[in-house]
Amino acid sequence: MPTSGDLSLPECIDFVMLVNLPVAQEVQRSDMWYTIIIILLFFAILVSLACGFYFLLTDQKGSGRLLASLTVRITLTVLLMLTILFAWLQGDSSSHGPGFSLTRSLSDLCLKA
Repeated sequence: MPTSGDLSLPECIDFVMLVNLPVAQEVQRSDMWYTIIIILLFFAILVSLACGFYFLLTDQKGSGRLLASLTVRITLTVLLMLTILFAWLQGDSSSHGPGFSLTRSLSDLCLKA
């Protein structure tokens, strides 16, 4: 089996696709679960925000419901960030921003001398 430094970029892409082919469906399935969890947490944060706004407008001074809503919202936000971090650390999530293209990451992986 050739080492990663011996492969040209097209051969490296073929090699990476061949190695990842059997697990491609499993990766897509776990990506779906992370997406569902992230969307549910985001909507729960929005509901908590709306409840907090309602409590701010309607409750009398000294009510603890506004503070409880804030506590729930902070907890959900921390859970959301930890879920995104965990997905990223597991390799199920990646950046799609500028500078993170497939060819750049493959060239860093395969063409190092």
